[in-house]
Amino acid sequence: MTPALIALGIANQFLTPVAICVVLPVLIVTIVTNARSRADNNRKEIIIKAIESNPGIETAQLIEAFGKPSTPSRPNLLNRLLLGCMFTLLGIVFAVSSAYFHFHMEYMNGGAVIGHLISSGVCFAIGISYLIVYFVGRRTNGVNKENNEHRD
Repeated sequence: MTPALIALGIANQFLTPVAICVVLPVLIVTIVTNARSRADNNRKEIIIKAIESNPGIETAQLIEAFGKPSTPSRPNLLNRLLLGCMFTLLGIVFAVSSAYFHFHMEYMNGGAVIGHLISSGVCFAIGISYLIVYFVGRRTNGVNKENNEHRD
């Protein structure tokens, strides 16, 4: 093999995980953040135009009608908690089974163990993300309920 092909192989082995694990999540967060800010700006423009065109309009009702989307309801949050627990547990099961296959079954090839480890990582990551969404949603629901109680 030529040194150029070896360098290309090393670069490919390094760049692919970095692109998947670093660049892709940053791009997703950037796209979601831009979409939210664009939606907020559109809501503001609509409210300002409505107030300019009809000064007698009741602004509190208009702002409430065009307000931010509601937070997740309790059944949705509980569904996320359930999915988070299931995926996390499934990731742990895959990890334990891959360790068992690796240490106790000599006839297993390395591909099955690697497959279990990859499945474990994917399931565990999905489960943890669902759990994070649940806890953040629960906290924001609690804050919103407290704000609504103080308004009344």
